Parts: sequence; structure tokens; C-alpha cells
Amino acid sequence: MRRVLFLALLLLGTLRCAAPAPRLPRLRAMLRPTPQLGAFNAPVDFTVAAPDGKTYRFQSPQITFTPVGTESVRALSGKGSFTPVGPGPGPGPGPGPGPGPGPGPTPPPPNLVNVKENGVKGDGVTNDLTAINTLVRTAANGTTLYFPASTYLINDAIKIFRSNLTFLGDGDGSILKSTAGSYHVQVGSGQAYTGIAFKKLQFYGTPGQYMADGTGRGGCLLFGCKGTVFDECLFRGCAEPVLNAGEPNTTYGTVIKNSRMLGWSRMAVFCNGGDRVSGCHLIQDDPNLWGERSSHGFYIHGGTRDVEVADTEIANVRKYAIQVYSESIPSTTDNVRLLRLNIHDCLNGILTAHGNATAGLLTNGLIEGCTIERIYGGASIGLKNGHGVIVRGNVVDGNSQSGGIRLGVWAPYEQGFDLQNIDVHGNTIHRCQTGVWALPSNGGSFTDVKVLGNMVSGNNRDYDVTGPGVVWAPGRPPTGKAEETRASDDSTLALPR
Repeated sequence: MRRVLFLALLLLGTLRCAAPAPRLPRLRAMLRPTPQLGAFNAPVDFTVAAPDGKTYRFQSPQITFTPVGTESVRALSGKGSFTPVGPGPGPGPGPGPGPGPGPGPTPPPPNLVNVKENGVKGDGVTNDLTAINTLVRTAANGTTLYFPASTYLINDAIKIFRSNLTFLGDGDGSILKSTAGSYHVQVGSGQAYTGIAFKKLQFYGTPGQYMADGTGRGGCLLFGCKGTVFDECLFRGCAEPVLNAGEPNTTYGTVIKNSRMLGWSRMAVFCNGGDRVSGCHLIQDDPNLWGERSSHGFYIHGGTRDVEVADTEIANVRKYAIQVYSESIPSTTDNVRLLRLNIHDCLNGILTAHGNATAGLLTNGLIEGCTIERIYGGASIGLKNGHGVIVRGNVVDGNSQSGGIRLGVWAPYEQGFDLQNIDVHGNTIHRCQTGVWALPSNGGSFTDVKVLGNMVSGNNRDYDVTGPGVVWAPGRPPTGKAEETRASDDSTLALPR
């Protein structure tokens, strides 16, 4: 304790206004105008880590200071209390680490199995598929298979036909490398397995090869499983980084967070229901801007429900950054939320569409808070099918060769489509070919479509609105009136958590 008190006095003798004390900004404001103002009194409250490993808090209602510069003061006199507020190593031996773990790396999870100590080589030469599959089959429930930083070659998919298993690496250095035209892993073959997670792993396929080059390698095939998690993973050059297969909503609730997908052969993420994506970066490296040699960023399958993609970057996609699409089987895709996305340098932005007028419908959609820049082909946001879709608070900029927000504009093969109860408001659209284009072409129709309170300016053509069913007004900021907005906590958009 004597050592700690000495440290406290030393700190008080050299206290700087930059020290982390709640009262300090007020001290700094007093000192800066006239640093020669002489001694003054002020309360003090700060914490400090002492050499014994404990954290102490020093508090005094009044210490007398004198300025020694524009940013420094010296304590002249005063009293205070100096009390421990954090745990230390306890009364063990003096110098040394003591009996407890003390500060250090996060302890390993329970039931951790190091694969390199259990038959897996990880030498970048040996085919490790059989050894890994053996561990997958025989590990106890709740086991974490730990892959230390190494390259693990596999010539077919790791088959995960069970529940409750985690795959953990050391980050980008823990590489599962596919050497044949296969997925890295397959979770299930229709069964509802749960509790599967992949963390801090790299899935390495065939960078520089795309759909047009033939079969690519790699990615994760999920078939029937529920709630599979990808956290802090890197997918490099995979054919399809995450493919949720099967009928809509059978493979369900996949979570992808804080992960990167750098270059993909076909599409990056195929959503099939309940998907949650956040904090990710999808960056295509296909150098061909127009040939569609590679495909979508996100494909949201017709008939799915409760899909959310948020706080994610999508760049350089050579087809659609995101497409909500129903092919031919009648279906309703419900409750799709696209929030705070950064989409840029893509051929097309966000599109909702379907194969024909009876194939599918999007209901209760929300596109909010996104920034969409430098779309060089089609629309930044295009709605071709939908009942109850909100597009609000987005920024669309710099898409000079393409459209901003496009409603309808149906092609000859899209006969009889319709948009109902569509709310487009609070968006900023700048430097596009057409800011807002609404056209009921080829027998399509609009019902209760509102385009109000948007800031649309500096486009080659700000508005091109044709036909009945659309209420619009140019250049008017949102008023907050009920007929112009719908609340962000609209119960029809609520997602299960």
C-alpha cells in the first residue's frame, strides 16, 4: 500500500489535463485562456493501475493546483481517498505471475480439440479431408474443433451431418483450401441440424475464376440446418461463399457477421429465410464490368421470410448487388429489410422482381438508410413487384449512366405486374440519369404509390412519372404527416430476434 500511495503522490505532482478524469475538461477550459492565473482549487477523481496489479481510485473534493503550462498543472496540497476498485492477483507470492491467470488472452472454450494433435496435418501438402471428417463424426456434443494457423487441404466437402459443433481458427492464417470442384463444407442433407458455427477461418477457393470460366471451387453449402453462424470469416475466391439450399425457409436463420467475401465465382450469398447479415464486406474482383461472368452479391429467394441485411458493404458486383426474385412457382416473399448498406461500383443496385405476374410477390419490404453510388448499368433501386414496400432515407449519388429509383418500367415479358402501397420518401437522389422514374408499361399498374418528401436534384432528368396511381411532389422535404410516412417500428415489419 505504501508503494501505491507513493504512486498517487507522484501522479498528483505531474497531473496533466489530458488525464482521464471526469472533471478534467473543466480544468482545461480554465487553464487555456490564462495559464498564469495562479493557484486554484478543483475536485479530482481518477483511477490508476498500480504495480501490484490492482486498480485504485483516487478521489478528493479539493486539491490546490498551480499551472505550469497551457496543458499541465502541478498539485500543491490537498487530501483524498485512495481505494482499490479492481481485482488483483491476491496475496500470492510477490514478484512473478502469482497463482491466478491474471490479465492475458481469453481462455479457450471448453471441450476444445486441437485438430493438429488429433491426426490432421495442416502442412499444406497432405489431404486432410479424412482426418477432419473423422473428428467431425466422433467429437462430443459442444466440441470446438480448433484449427491453428496453417493450410489444411481438402479435396471434397467436409460433411457435417450432426448438431452442436464449432470450427474455430486463428483468423486469416487458418486456411481451409479446396483442391477440387467442391464446397469446403456441407452442413446437412435436409436435416434440421442446429448449433453449428464457423469462426475466424479462411475458406480459400479459386481466386480469379468466375462463373463463365466453368465450375469454381469452394464455399459452404447449408441444406436444412437452422441457425448456422459465420463470424469473422474470410471467403477468398469461392464459387458460392454461403449457399442456403432447399425449399424456402427450410434452411433457416443463417447468421453471417463481421465477415469478408473477396471475389466469388457465381453469387456470394443465397438467402433462404431468417437470414441475418451484419458488419460484412462483399467485394468482387471480377475485372469484366459488363459480361456478367460473375453474378449477384445477395440473392433473396422467392418465398422466404424475415431476411435482414444490415451495415454491410457491397462493391463491384457484376449483376445485382441485391435481388429479391421469384422465378416461376407462386410465392410470397415477406419482411425483407435492407438497412444502412454501402453499395458502390456495381452493375445494378437493389432490385425486386419475379419471373412472371403469378410467380411471386414481395410484401412488407424496407430499404432504409443505404448509400448507393456509382451504379453503372441499371437502377440504383428498382421495384417491379411489391405490396407494402418502404424506400426511405437513402442516398443515391453519382450514377450518371443509370437510374436513381425506378418504379415499374416493366418489359414486354413482364405483363400484368403491379405495385401497391409503395412509400418512397426522405431519399436524396443526385447526379443520375433519371432521379425517379415511374412508368406503368406493358399492362402494369400502380395503386397507392407515394413519392413525397424526396430531395431530387442535379440529375439529367429529376422526375419522369407517368400514369395513374402515383402521388408525387418534387423537391419537398418530409413533413412527418401520416400520409407521407410510416413509422420505423411499424408492427408489420417487426422481425423475430
